[in-house]
Amino acid sequence: MTVTATDADDTEYTNNGIVSYAIISQEPQLPKPDMFDINISTGTIYVRESGMDRE
Repeated sequence: MTVTATDADDTEYTNNGIVSYAIISQEPQLPKPDMFDINISTGTIYVRESGMDRE
């Protein structure tokens, strides 16, 4: 899964147009509180461990 965002500020002249991604919390925190990771630059979300049931 990938999340996307845009900002109209010009990144050539200011840092205000730079978008970064983060997972702030996971609810519920079961079976593990850190099951997912996100690429801060692209927004791609990853499952940290294999064996997760998608249902």
